[in-house]
Amino acid sequence: MVPRSCGEVMLTPPNLPADFYTTERTLAHIHQAAEATLVSPDAMLAALLARVAAGTPTEATVNDAPLNYISAIIGGSGTGKSAAVRTARRLLPNIGTDLDNLPVSSGEGLVQAYMTREDGENRQRYTAGLFYVDEGESLLRVAGREGSTTLATLRTLWSGESTGSTGAQANTTRRLQADAYRFALVVGIQPAYAMTLLADDHAGTPQRFLWMSAGNPHAPDREPAWPGEISLVYPSAPLHLPAAIRAEVNEERRTRLRSNGPGDPLQSHSTQLALRIAGLLAVLCGRPSEVTTEDWERGRIAVEHSRRVIQSLIDARAAERRAEEQQQDQHYIERRLHKKELEHQGKIERIAEHAGRLLTEKGPMTRGRLRSLLRSTDRPHSEEAFQHAITRGLIAAVDQSRLGAGPLA
Repeated sequence: MVPRSCGEVMLTPPNLPADFYTTERTLAHIHQAAEATLVSPDAMLAALLARVAAGTPTEATVNDAPLNYISAIIGGSGTGKSAAVRTARRLLPNIGTDLDNLPVSSGEGLVQAYMTREDGENRQRYTAGLFYVDEGESLLRVAGREGSTTLATLRTLWSGESTGSTGAQANTTRRLQADAYRFALVVGIQPAYAMTLLADDHAGTPQRFLWMSAGNPHAPDREPAWPGEISLVYPSAPLHLPAAIRAEVNEERRTRLRSNGPGDPLQSHSTQLALRIAGLLAVLCGRPSEVTTEDWERGRIAVEHSRRVIQSLIDARAAERRAEEQQQDQHYIERRLHKKELEHQGKIERIAEHAGRLLTEKGPMTRGRLRSLLRSTDRPHSEEAFQHAITRGLIAAVDQSRLGAGPLA
């Protein structure tokens, strides 16, 4: 399940527009924190939203959906994916759960993390968990094992449905009930491995992710001051959704229902994802009771940006494949030319040796006479062959008009 490296094609995923951060005080604070620690604001926002999601009580929903959340931070080795996650933790250190920054081992392990053993049974102890995979390759290796339920479990956890396993005995049963937990995950992943994750679109896995870049081409020459931690007031009830936004969401659902899904499979959860981002942004920006029109618009912008990041990955892979095909074509052409050159050299060698034998058998003769004794198909190459024969010593000039057998004929 693990792909090759990306080769020579360079990937530069896009960044959120600059005014995304400048139009709201908290977002400007986040942007400054990212620049102060020399990490990507987009990557840090992706990680910070995970912390907000993990800290939000299960009672808080948006349009009846849980605020469970998954993000992918895209970047090569050393681009600051882990640093962005650390900065998010520094900015919002306390999320109210001990399940903070846990690794992902398997689908079963994810569910078990919420459990504790009491009287020989697995019982849910935690209502919220934040998980982090610093190298997406490891997640894909686990997911690629035969019988692995990891990706299926991620999809279910994102949806907030019941998940886990029911064993023959109490100690092998582990269940999370629907809407009784909060789940958040951040995956740092290199572009080559991201393509493998995107290939799971038929099952609906990558559609649930918010995709952000670990790069920041506009990093300042001098870092600003650290702006300090942020503090949040978390909602304890469903966030109010204005009627206009609800109507827009319902219209999009109606359209998809009538058309049996979106045209682009990778956008099958875009409305739901935008709603969750809008809800998390509302909490992050100090509005724990209502999703405003501005929150909804920012959620839509973030999801559209996520689509552009995905498209940049797809385009880079397509360019890589074109480069590979061109290289293969070039190698094929070179092999064919080399083969033709070898065939031509063999033909010249054969004609030269034949000319030497003719002169040995028949004695000296003019070039024209020697040429006439060759095959008709060999005659166009006679001059090149005679010169090669002279160089090898197979024939020699007897006088100004005639050729004779050489010392090595």
